[in-house]
Amino acid sequence: MAVKSASGSASWAVTKAACVPVPDGRRGEEVKALLVLQPGLTREALSPARVLAHCRSELAAFKVPRYLAYVPALPKTGSAKIAKAELRAQPNPTTGCYDALEERWLP
Repeated sequence: MAVKSASGSASWAVTKAACVPVPDGRRGEEVKALLVLQPGLTREALSPARVLAHCRSELAAFKVPRYLAYVPALPKTGSAKIAKAELRAQPNPTTGCYDALEERWLP
């Protein structure tokens, strides 16, 4: 699965973004985007609908994330790159995410 890390960087509210695959029973994998917002902003300031609209205008349909997660920071490797292996290794990768298909925050 191709991963596009900068898809959210065009938004004024996002400082960093990373996308990783998460398991999906129907499609095999779905895209999860992890977004780091500008200091002081909340997920209410940048709604999932707004993020998804931006993604749909910039990306091919299969690259638009199904899941969104707002995180305080992204883990880094020793060479200061985003540690995507650490992001993919989460035991419950969709917990606490916004599900674009169900249009709700998951518990």
